[in-house]
Amino acid sequence: LSAARKVASGEVNLEALRAAPIEEARASLTTIYGVGEKVAECELLYGLHRLEAFPMDVWMKRAMSVLLPGRTPQQLGKYAGIAQQYLFHYSRCNAGLFSA
Repeated sequence: LSAARKVASGEVNLEALRAAPIEEARASLTTIYGVGEKVAECELLYGLHRLEAFPMDVWMKRAMSVLLPGRTPQQLGKYAGIAQQYLFHYSRCNAGLFSA
């Protein structure tokens, strides 16, 4: 709710975040109560269309370790967020790859 209020009041300027360097936008979002790294990355990718953003959770870490071992989201470049979506979809369709 805090994030919504800050956006509605103009305290958080989404257009400024869209134009800011990704590191600055990420840092700004994570100052909002309740917004951690994953939520900030989701907002950057899905809300602000920052295609270099890469939401990472335990499942995506597992997918990266199996499908792209040794690689980092930063190595995926300016379209890392698109790659994340393909990795997510492939992982969901091939869950057997991730059995313990």
